[in-house]
This record gives sequence, structure tokens and C-alpha cells, in this order.
Amino acid sequence: MTQKQQTQRDEMLEALRQQLVPMMKSRGFSNRQPSPQKRASAEWRRAFPLGDFERRDGENLQLVEVQVDINGAPRFVLNVGVAPPEGVTLPWGFFEQSDLSVSSLTNAFRLYSAPRWQRWFGPGVLTFGRARRAGNSVKDAMSVFHEIEEWFIAGTVGKHMRRFGRPADERA
Repeated sequence: MTQKQQTQRDEMLEALRQQLVPMMKSRGFSNRQPSPQKRASAEWRRAFPLGDFERRDGENLQLVEVQVDINGAPRFVLNVGVAPPEGVTLPWGFFEQSDLSVSSLTNAFRLYSAPRWQRWFGPGVLTFGRARRAGNSVKDAMSVFHEIEEWFIAGTVGKHMRRFGRPADERA
């Protein structure tokens, strides 16, 4: 990763911390305690430096993951899913609701900047000023966050969302 990429990534992470995270917290999401396996994984810490977020909905747990590019590019995507109270059995074992990640769920989605091309939120090539680009990409994600809320409430898949995670036919 170049110094420029690192600087842009740092600016994006700061914009996420200052803008997106407070908005999510105002909507009832809280930081989720990572499992010991996640805390021990350098790859997980690199991809999810802000951690995961959760919100209780009756017995279900609504999950939002802010995933950043693991190779250091200044871009991110939002993964969403609902962890059922009974947990999930995967081919490699059973996971309690509290240990589930979005990628282990069959009914999970990803919020993209441009879903047709599966483009993550990030600075556009025509926007000037690094900090402005970082802030704009976060504002872009915030402007379509309502699609996540609508999916949690009514199961409506917004135009910026695409299915993500394990296919239903891979269930154990």
C-alpha cells in the first residue's frame, strides 16, 4: 500500500467514525463485541477496523458490518443481515447468534455505491481534495442507508443492495 493510499484510507476511516457511526448509533445500533477468534485475526481487524454493529429486534439481532478494502484502497461497503435467535449451523460447525457474522447468513445483503458493477463507496476520480472525497463517499452511503432500514423493517431490497453471504443451497 502506498503512502497516498494509507492517507486516503485514514481520512475515510475518520469520516466513517465522525459521520456514519454516530448516525447508526442514533438509530439504535451499538458496537458489537468481537469474538476471540475475530480479535486474533489480523485480516479481520484490517477489513473491519470499526468493528461490527448490532441492534436488537425482538429475538433477532440486526447486524451491520462496515467493511473496508483489505488491500488498503480508500473504499468501503456495508454488509447487513439478521442473526436468528437459534443460531446457524454451517458445514464447519454451529454458531450462536452472538458469534455470527453477516457472511455466514443466507439472508444477507451488501449496500453498494453502484450495485450493478458492485462498486464500493469510495472517492470518485473527478472529486478534488482527499478529505472532501472521503467525506463525500461517507455521505453517499448515509444517503442510501434508509435502504438498510427498509430491508430490516419490511424485507424490501433497495436498488443499492445485492445479496451477499452464503447461498441458501449451501445450508447444512
